[in-house]
Amino acid sequence: MTLTTAQQNQLRQPVYGAAVLCELHFADGIQRYTSWGHDLRIGGQDWVAVPPKVISISTVQEAEALEYPAMDIGLAIPDPDMLELLRGSEKTYRGRLMRLYLVVMDDALRVVDEPQLLHVAVMDQLQVNTGNGADDQGSLSMRCEQPGKDSRNAMSQRLTAQQHVRKHPGDTGLARLAEIAGGPQTWLTRRFQQR
Repeated sequence: MTLTTAQQNQLRQPVYGAAVLCELHFADGIQRYTSWGHDLRIGGQDWVAVPPKVISISTVQEAEALEYPAMDIGLAIPDPDMLELLRGSEKTYRGRLMRLYLVVMDDALRVVDEPQLLHVAVMDQLQVNTGNGADDQGSLSMRCEQPGKDSRNAMSQRLTAQQHVRKHPGDTGLARLAEIAGGPQTWLTRRFQQR
């Protein structure tokens, strides 16, 4: 992440504001949240204040060459919108994009330049912690992995079928590659091998 000169200068001032913006691309639409204490309107988009939607974000680490390490987003169980994730299909979130941005504000809470991209990942697994029922209400934790890290994800292939067909018209050799890589099966059964 590289901050602009204006953002760096603002962070050196005695009074400034900084917030994390979290953008989740679900199948039924994009949900935007902010760590700021109230809702924000930035870049023509409305960002909803974090509580009670997203309650925690694991440590964001910088990495070289756009290789983002995996991270977890903690979600509040009492929120009915988040409980829909449990009842719905994993296709509503799994493999879909998640972005984190850093926004810097001046002493009048005006946004300084454009928000800077902190982290890019795809939503993967949703884990449930039921809690003890008294003090701990439980939580949901969504694992977000680097795009293309999973071999089932088409982004991890060096050459897609469409790119291959453009280069070699009529050759469909890679047409089923994503399907085969995503669902490995036994090609030769023991019974067939004993013949």
